[in-house]
Amino acid sequence: MSQLTFGGMHTEEKLRVLERYLATYQKVLKGKGLATVFFDAFAGTGKIPAEDRGLLLKDVEEAEPFIQGSASRALSVDPPFTNYIFVEKSPRKAAALNALKGKFPDRSSRIQIQRADANVAVERFCANTNWKRTRAVMFLDPFGN
Repeated sequence: MSQLTFGGMHTEEKLRVLERYLATYQKVLKGKGLATVFFDAFAGTGKIPAEDRGLLLKDVEEAEPFIQGSASRALSVDPPFTNYIFVEKSPRKAAALNALKGKFPDRSSRIQIQRADANVAVERFCANTNWKRTRAVMFLDPFGN
């Protein structure tokens, strides 16, 4: 049986598609009087090391050592979401997400980082959200981002 590996060109493409979708989503809902939430159930650290995507930096002169993960990409979208919820069970990854907040000071008050099991967090969010006034994008990618 082959072992599942993470990363590769498909990961970068998935994240590019996500970013384009989020930008379009926000533009479509702008001015509709709705709160928008980006909910990432397996938020990771906000970045992916180049080694995880199959690049050897010694072979690629100007390659970036990291690519932006889903959390970073969501935070970069304009117009911004009303709120961002990043769920991450790992203490180390949650700490990295807290550091990521500092890179987006104009949005830091909108960012909530939850150290929780993704299944519990998704259920809680869905049950406690007023869907008459809120729309959300829920990104559920358990293989990292």
